[in-house]
Amino acid sequence: MKRVLQSTKAIFLAALILVLSCGGWAQPQVQKIEPPNWWVGMAHDPMLLLTGDNLGRSEVSTQYAGLTITRSSSSADGHYLFVWLRIAKDAAPGKAELRIHNASGNSKIVFPLEKRERVAETGKGIHNDDVLYLLMPDRFADGDLTNDPPPAMKGGFGRELPVAYHGGDLKGVTQHLDYLKELGVTAIWLTPWWKNDSNAGDYHGYHVTDFYAVDEHFGDMRDLREMVSAAHKMGIKVVSDYVANHTGPHNTEARSITWSRSTTSGRWSMSMRPSTTGVRCWRDGLPTSCRT
Repeated sequence: MKRVLQSTKAIFLAALILVLSCGGWAQPQVQKIEPPNWWVGMAHDPMLLLTGDNLGRSEVSTQYAGLTITRSSSSADGHYLFVWLRIAKDAAPGKAELRIHNASGNSKIVFPLEKRERVAETGKGIHNDDVLYLLMPDRFADGDLTNDPPPAMKGGFGRELPVAYHGGDLKGVTQHLDYLKELGVTAIWLTPWWKNDSNAGDYHGYHVTDFYAVDEHFGDMRDLREMVSAAHKMGIKVVSDYVANHTGPHNTEARSITWSRSTTSGRWSMSMRPSTTGVRCWRDGLPTSCRT
């Protein structure tokens, strides 16, 4: 009888641990916040995209002074949660805690509200009198040998490889602004400097995985700011190549989409919806029609 009771207790404890463990895993989990921060005193309020697991049917709340959650909406698969914020004009900079709760449990994230630096209004736009120079950072100039290649690099690297990173970066652009000025250039258009997946074939920058980060092959956010500031001091405008549909298969926004790679061309395609005649696909980061 004693052994039976001990066995029953052991089974009960094991079941309890299992239930608690499952409940913990079922709690809302946030892996990424876009944008990663915002600023007080801005004219427009942000909408956040939270990426993670078990976010379906979640409600979001906060007690941060001057911050209001006006609306939230989740995807059917629970991987994405949209959150609309309203920031009062007198809200102070700080770290706002957002609480996420649904039937599975509760979790919280920290969303920084920063003080915006006041800068001179320099946005003048591009017009017919400008001489616009298009350049690809990786193919232009190598100004930082410490990221040749960066630790996260996948695949080949070197100028002897046509489809690979060659080492160009943002510091290289900054160091050659005088050369561009001598050519008569008044504006430079850089192909995307946003973070890619570090595959060798991403050197062009159009397989973006994070639109809020600088790719490690090109430098970091400080290098980008220094390049833009130096260009402006020389009277050169900077055009950002920001195309939201130019993403790679490892972008977190595409985690619920089925990707496939052609055995003949090697191209990646993305299934948007099933169809008997064809599907909506992306090829090389661009939307197109394709056959299954």
